[in-house]
Amino acid sequence: MLQRSISDKERLAGAKALELDGETGEAIEAYQRVLRNDPLNVTAISRLLVLHRREKAYKQELAVLKEAISAFEADQLATQAAWRKKHQKAARISLSLARKLGGGGAEKKGAVIYDDRLVAQWRKRKELVMKRLKG
Repeated sequence: MLQRSISDKERLAGAKALELDGETGEAIEAYQRVLRNDPLNVTAISRLLVLHRREKAYKQELAVLKEAISAFEADQLATQAAWRKKHQKAARISLSLARKLGGGGAEKKGAVIYDDRLVAQWRKRKELVMKRLKG
């Protein structure tokens, strides 16, 4: 008998049901399973942040924020590297223009990082959580 794999969509629905039933710990575990399969799943990240915030589990919230930001940056760098390899001339021109215009985002190893609004919110929340943990 073949074992049917559970899709991330089904895992998210199950996690949300657990959350609505008040099973916060199990919901957190379910959202973490989604992130193991898809580290960029915004729904799972957002729900984990909300649950940790509700539980006042700031260390766990900070860990989720760090992982999410790191995963996003790694994905952006990989996407940019693949594009630059395929379009070398356009990449040189674009990077030169971006630098002259002020970058448009943080630079890492020559790549301009596009800072999505959601990631900008995560960065801001990360700062706030770090302050809360210190004080």
